[in-house]
Amino acid sequence: GDVAKICGVKYDIGMESRDDTHEDIAPEKKNNIVQDITYVAILKDYGKDVTIPEPEGYDPKEFACACASPVCITPKEPDRVWSKDMMITYGRLPNHKYMINWPIEGNDYYINLIEMTPEERVKALEYAKHYTMCFVYFLQHELGYNTLGLADDEYPTEDKLPFIPYHRESRRIHGLVRFNLNHALNPYTQDEKLYRTCIAVGDYPVDHHHTRYHGYEELPNLYFHPIPSYGLPLGTLIPQEVDGLIVAEKSISVSNIMNGTTRLQPVVLQIGQAAGALAALAVKNNQKISDVSVRDVQNAILDAKGYLLPYLDVPVSDVKFASYQRIGSTGILKGVGKNVDWSNQTWLRADTVLLASELDGLFEVYPAAKDEFKKTGADKLSIEEAVQLVQKIAETEKLHTTVDPQALWKAYGMQEPDLKRNILRGEMAVMIDQVLDPFNKKQIDITGKYIQ
Repeated sequence: GDVAKICGVKYDIGMESRDDTHEDIAPEKKNNIVQDITYVAILKDYGKDVTIPEPEGYDPKEFACACASPVCITPKEPDRVWSKDMMITYGRLPNHKYMINWPIEGNDYYINLIEMTPEERVKALEYAKHYTMCFVYFLQHELGYNTLGLADDEYPTEDKLPFIPYHRESRRIHGLVRFNLNHALNPYTQDEKLYRTCIAVGDYPVDHHHTRYHGYEELPNLYFHPIPSYGLPLGTLIPQEVDGLIVAEKSISVSNIMNGTTRLQPVVLQIGQAAGALAALAVKNNQKISDVSVRDVQNAILDAKGYLLPYLDVPVSDVKFASYQRIGSTGILKGVGKNVDWSNQTWLRADTVLLASELDGLFEVYPAAKDEFKKTGADKLSIEEAVQLVQKIAETEKLHTTVDPQALWKAYGMQEPDLKRNILRGEMAVMIDQVLDPFNKKQIDITGKYIQ
């Protein structure tokens, strides 16, 4: 984020208003409030009392409701009062160690240091460190975990704390596209078809940490707001009006709401992979970043066994995986997302019978085939009819290829094709991908629009 600012990239900090993003759960007015940071601590069980001296200004009431206890009278989050054993084992590590990154009245700390000078940041972060040490003392002195102390074999720092705190939020650049909650909830009904341009996936709820902000009660409740799993579009990494720069981590072009899920480590690791692929392709092809083909970047991700869309139908090791990913990324067959408790899912529904009403995406790519198909009036397709439809499209597109269902079904480990039975969605996806190859032959721009 600091580098992006130095390079002249425009950006936002804090929460956008509901009018800005059209997200139902965004605040009515924008503000500059960011998420709490956390100086994580790694504790180790030393087998003896290692209680530290009481930190200056220590107030046990700050942490009273970090877990269920007699002193917890008015918890900030009544539905999230865990037992002390559940709390301490939340971040249990091997070798008798415990990660202390506790969001429920624990060592989260509010400060917005994004626009501070380096010197101001160092000073401000001392308070965050001190807050974590107060929480460590609370665990030792008030809860009886007096054999747990800062591990002396984790960080080569004088204070045994990490090099930097956990920052949950940064500047969010103005990218070629901006990804918001509506793109995740209803990807197919948005004006921009960003789902076609994805280079990473996420499946974590929208999770914001704000309880250490004084006045948090007036902010939207963004604790584990349910969403389906989603794909993250490439255009979020590319700034507007600044060439030669790719932005990653938590500074990508997303709304404040969506940062609550794209900030998670599995997502930012994939962003790094995509940023590397994009940079390499730009150098290899002697292109501007913004001129690199979306499909070229996506192919690099697929070649590395990465996900474009978070379909759970088959694992990466399945021979059908790339076909499902490619056809899903064309919009020819669309997945269905849902929220199941903490688990956010998306399914291509590969084992479901294909309905004629689900072919609108196919006709969007190949409009000439629509009238021909409508004449049949069928609500489902047999494998034989599907083969004929795909073969007809291939001829119209002047593709010198023929469909051999027996060979194709065998090569992809699919059920023996009785040509009279109804074709499944996954079977149709593989056939379209392997015969027509719309993913590579029909290019898209950074917003997901087909390039004519």
